Amino acid sequence: HVVGIAAHFPNVEVVGFGKANIAKIAGKYRYELLARSDSSKALLEFAHALRSLHVEADMDPLSFS
Repeated sequence: HVVGIAAHFPNVEVVGFGKANIAKIAGKYRYELLARSDSSKALLEFAHALRSLHVEADMDPLSFS
């Protein structure tokens, strides 16, 4: 699903994707996604488009843990 959505955002590059270190919390599966772009507006629009997948965004993560 993420790849299909990302295809609509040519200014956004998905550079990392996989299971989170703690893969399941409270019955919900967790994944990590790293996207980059020269445009913060493009990243915000991409994050907004992912909301249909129940995605939460951390715009400046300290780590992937």
